[in-house]
Amino acid sequence: MGRILLYDGEELQEIDINLEWEEMVKAIGCDYMDIVTRKIGDRFFDIVCDDEFLLREQPSVDRITVMDPNMDTVLMGKVLFTTSNYGGETLPLSDDDVKTIKDALCHVFFETGETIKVIMVNPLR
Repeated sequence: MGRILLYDGEELQEIDINLEWEEMVKAIGCDYMDIVTRKIGDRFFDIVCDDEFLLREQPSVDRITVMDPNMDTVLMGKVLFTTSNYGGETLPLSDDDVKTIKDALCHVFFETGETIKVIMVNPLR
């Protein structure tokens, strides 16, 4: 069991689950997932996302949950935040990790007038 964060675009919640693929897929409600590593602040995190989201759902601004300021990284749907070691083993989040991710939750305002809450990751460049 390990503590990770689940974000669905509205609520950022701490959950304790077995850090295995089957449990993470179940937590975000999909059949296939992908893991991307992005930097938030000065730390790297693994972001587990629904690899089929765009095949099942219409993309829209209000479904964005993770992005960077340049919009090079845009993830939609539920996501999980974890860490990993150099061997690729998924690890739970520390108290400092949770604070870093929670501090990255912000409002984004679009020219269309839409406002969303996203986890802002560092730009890729």
